[in-house]
Amino acid sequence: MSTFKCPKHLYSRPCDEVHVDGTCSVETSVPCLFVSPGSLLSNFPFEANKYRINSPLDWSGSPFDGRGRPTQSNSSTGLTLPPDFGPERPVRTASRLERLLRDDKFSVTCEVVPPATADATTFVQSVKTLSSCVDAVQITDNPSADLHMSGLLAAFFLEQAGFETILHMTCRDRNRAQLQADVLGASGAGINNILCLTGAHPTEGNQPESKPMFDLDSVNLINAIRQMRDDSKLLSGRTLDDPPHVLIGGLVSPLAPPRNYRLHDLGTKIAAGADFVVTHVIFDIESLDRFLEAMESKGLQEKVSVMVSVGVIVSAKNARDIHRRFPGVLIPESILERLDGIAPGRQRQEGFQIAVETIQRLRENPIVSGINIVPHLSSTTFDEIVELCGQSNLLPRPILETPEEAING
Repeated sequence: MSTFKCPKHLYSRPCDEVHVDGTCSVETSVPCLFVSPGSLLSNFPFEANKYRINSPLDWSGSPFDGRGRPTQSNSSTGLTLPPDFGPERPVRTASRLERLLRDDKFSVTCEVVPPATADATTFVQSVKTLSSCVDAVQITDNPSADLHMSGLLAAFFLEQAGFETILHMTCRDRNRAQLQADVLGASGAGINNILCLTGAHPTEGNQPESKPMFDLDSVNLINAIRQMRDDSKLLSGRTLDDPPHVLIGGLVSPLAPPRNYRLHDLGTKIAAGADFVVTHVIFDIESLDRFLEAMESKGLQEKVSVMVSVGVIVSAKNARDIHRRFPGVLIPESILERLDGIAPGRQRQEGFQIAVETIQRLRENPIVSGINIVPHLSSTTFDEIVELCGQSNLLPRPILETPEEAING
C-alpha cells in the first residue's frame, strides 16, 4: 500500500477529523488509511511512553510531481515527555490562560469565527458581548476550509481591543516557512496562545479549487513552535535572536477512529511540545470519561492541561446535522431520544439544559482544566453564550494577579 494516498499527506498518523464511522474526512466513501485493515499504523510504535515524531516530508526532489518523500533525513525522532505540569515548569508567557491553568482554576474560552468580510469594526464590537464571561477568545483559521478574514489579523484586532486570544493555526494553507513567519508575527503582535491543527481539506470548504498545502501536520507544527521558543531555532536550523513567547496548544479527538490510537496521539503531541490541548466538541461524556481515565492511568494529566469543547444543540435536526457534518463529533442516542421526546418549540431550551448539565459534569472532573464553547455548531448567539455561562455558574470570572506578579512570584 502506498504511503502517499492520504489527501493531507499524512504518512504516519491519522488526522484529527476521521469520521466516527471510520471514513476519511475528505474521501468520505472510503475508510481512513489508518483505520482500514492493514492500516498504515501497523508499523507505528505503541510501546508505553515511547513517542516518536516523523520529520516533515522533503519536497525538494522533484518540484513537479507534487509528492513529498520521507528520506533518511526525515527519519523518526524519539521524544520524551515534559516534567509534570505545575509551578516548577517555566512560565512561557504569563498570559491569563496560562495563569489560570497553572493555578488550577477552571478556564472558559469561546470559539469565534472571523467574518467573511473586511469589516473588522463590527466584528470586534460583536465579540465585546463576551467580555464578561470568557478568559480568552479562540480565533478560528478558515474553519471547515471556508474562507474568512485572516485569523492572525482578527486576533490582533481583538488583542488591541483588550481581549486575550488563542490563535488557531492550520497547516492546510501555508508551508513551513509561512507558518513559522506567522508564529513570529503573532508573538510580536502580543498573541500569546497558539492552537495547532492540521486543518480540513480545501475540498470540504467554499474554495474547493484551492491547492492543499499540508507541508507540516499538527504534530510537526507543535514541535516546530516548541523548537522556535525553547531552542531559538527555526526548522532550517537558523538561530533566532528573539524567539517567540507563546503557549502551545494541540487538538485532541478522543472519540474519533481509531480510538485505540487517540491516547497515543495525545502523548505524542505532549512530547512534541503541547502545553495544553483542546478536544473536539464532546456530547458523549461517558466515552470522554473513559478516555480521561486512560489518560490518568499513564500519568498524562500531569503533563498537559485539558480543555473540553462543548456546544449547544438547538433541535433534534441540528443534532443530526452536527453528527453528519463534523468529523470526530459523536452525539449519543440518549441525547437524540431526549430531544425527539420534546415538542419542537421547546427543543432549543432543552438543548441549553443539556449543555449546562455537560458543563457541570466537566467541572466535577479534576482532569478537565476548562471548557471551550463552540457556538457556530448551531448559530448560537453571543448573548446566549453569556446566558449559558451564567446558568452554569461560571460567572464572575476570577480576578488574577498581574502578569508581572506571576513571573516574579
